[in-house]
Amino acid sequence: MNASTSSAHKPLLLLFTGAGFSAHAGAPVMRSFLAQAFDRLPDDLLRRIRAGFYFTQYAMREEPNLETAFGAMVFREALYGGHFKVATLVRKNGREGVSKSQDGPTIAEVIDGFEQGIASLYGRAVLDGRERWAGDYCRFFGYVLEHFRLGIVTSNYDLVIETALADLHRESSYVYRGQPAREGAIPILKLHGSVNWPKQDGVDLRNIRTDAPPLERARVLPPTWNKDLTENRLFALVWRDAIELIGMAEVVLVIGQSFPPTDLHLDYLFGEALARRDEQPKGKRITVADPDSCTASRVCERFRRYQTVGYAAPYPLRFEQLIDELEKGNISL
Repeated sequence: MNASTSSAHKPLLLLFTGAGFSAHAGAPVMRSFLAQAFDRLPDDLLRRIRAGFYFTQYAMREEPNLETAFGAMVFREALYGGHFKVATLVRKNGREGVSKSQDGPTIAEVIDGFEQGIASLYGRAVLDGRERWAGDYCRFFGYVLEHFRLGIVTSNYDLVIETALADLHRESSYVYRGQPAREGAIPILKLHGSVNWPKQDGVDLRNIRTDAPPLERARVLPPTWNKDLTENRLFALVWRDAIELIGMAEVVLVIGQSFPPTDLHLDYLFGEALARRDEQPKGKRITVADPDSCTASRVCERFRRYQTVGYAAPYPLRFEQLIDELEKGNISL
């Protein structure tokens, strides 16, 4: 790794994270969302979330995760409208049964339940355990910042990254556009929103501090195929910033991002960003770390399709193992 001690001459590393990056901090990955909801959410909220999972499983004949359940409910909302009611599981006299559709929540109520659940499970629930996990993330970011300039693009809702950077006394910002809102601030571009973004119109991300606390009603983009970036102007700007930042980076490190088939937008995002490197066709170095070896290899193969990628190397490692291997010099980014 040829990194200068002068920050101006350090290569720009783009850190791209998915749910697996924050799993070490207790944030649920998509497939464990319902299990954590059972343990932590109130009954009324859980009832609405379970309705979405049950209705999806009934239609698909397979166990849904947050992506498929949320995506299926958004699809049904487009077809039938938010007032359409869905059946759900109910418990009577110690037994589980299926409610009549007319007794279940509406699709709009289910989607609202998903959004509230996301705000709770990825917000305060994660921060409550920060004494357990913050040190590991500070070690990781301390290593990266010693060797690179840093930009971050993430599909996560939680505040793990913001917390670790604040503990290292590094300023961060939710905007980029070629220059962060504050000089020297590390851009954190959150493709799907954040548990501390207000759910209201006219939000200016330059005015949201990255140390703002999580909210009960947050501005999040559902993890679905249906990302209408034309209507969601706020997110369209974030995605455009992300394309610019990815295109400028010399090194890309992907952690805990599986590029699920329900989110083709991520493929388009990287395709658009990497296509802008015509003047340096083999300029990108990409490293993929994921606990699942099949996922790590599959994501690398996806990147190798792009002619602008110099090489893509997979590492089947948990996050805490990755930190050790980086510090030992066993992995060169």
